[in-house]
Amino acid sequence: MHITLLPLRQATTHAMGLRALRLALAQVRPSQLLVLPGQWLNSAERPLAPAAAQALLEELSSWAAQHRCLVFSGSWWEQSPGAPRCASYLLDERGELLHSLIRRQHGSASSLPVVDTALGRLGLLNANDVWAWESTRVQSLQGAQLVLVAGQLGAHQQRQQEAALWGLATLSCVGIAFASAASAQDPGLLCLALPDGVRGRSQDSAEPLHLALDPACLPQLRDADLTFRNTLWFGLWSRRKELYAPLTQAPHA
Repeated sequence: MHITLLPLRQATTHAMGLRALRLALAQVRPSQLLVLPGQWLNSAERPLAPAAAQALLEELSSWAAQHRCLVFSGSWWEQSPGAPRCASYLLDERGELLHSLIRRQHGSASSLPVVDTALGRLGLLNANDVWAWESTRVQSLQGAQLVLVAGQLGAHQQRQQEAALWGLATLSCVGIAFASAASAQDPGLLCLALPDGVRGRSQDSAEPLHLALDPACLPQLRDADLTFRNTLWFGLWSRRKELYAPLTQAPHA
C-alpha cells in the first residue's frame, strides 16, 4: 500500500489555499491513499460558503477519480446554521463520497466512524478528537486497521503530543496516519505511527511524505487486542511483579 501525506500551510485566503493545494497535488507520486492535513484551508473565523465548499469537494473528487486514489480531504471550516463546522470527507478511488465527518466549533465529533474501503477498514478523526485516547480505542474495537487524522498540534507540548501518537497506536493496536497544517501555532506534522514504531515523520516540510506499507501487516495489528499483554496493567506487572501479580491471579475459593 502506498500512502502519501500532503504538507500544506494554513492559507490566509481561499484563493491562496486552492493554489497551494494544486501545486502540492502536482508533486504526488502514484499512490493508493492521499491524506491532507487538518484545517489547511481556513480557520473557524473564515468558514467557506456552501457553494465554495462543494466546489472544493468536487475538485478533490475529480483528482481522486483521475488518479484512482482514495483521498481523505483533511479538514476545513464551513458555514452552517448556528456556528461554523469543521468538515472532513473520505473519497474513494472513483471520486465518490464514502463518508463525511462533521465537528461543531464547540464540541466533539458527531461520531467516530470506521469505513470499509478497498484498502481495509479506515477510521476517521479530525480536530482534537485524537487526543482523547478512547477515540482510537473505540475505532480499533470497531475493526479499524488504520486511523486517518486531520489533526492539529496545540501551541504547547507539541513534542509530547507527537510522542503520544505512537503511544495511542500501541495502546489501541491500530495504525495512525496524522497530518496537521503548518500555522502560527502549529509547525505542521506528518506522521505514520504503528504499534511497532513510527514508520515515517516529516515536520515543517514542503515535500509530501511518501510511505509504503505492507497491507498484510494491518490485520495483524489487532491480533493480540484486548489480551493482558496489550494493557497498561502488563507494563506495571512486568516491572513490579511482586506488587501487581495478585491482580493476575484468580481468587482462591
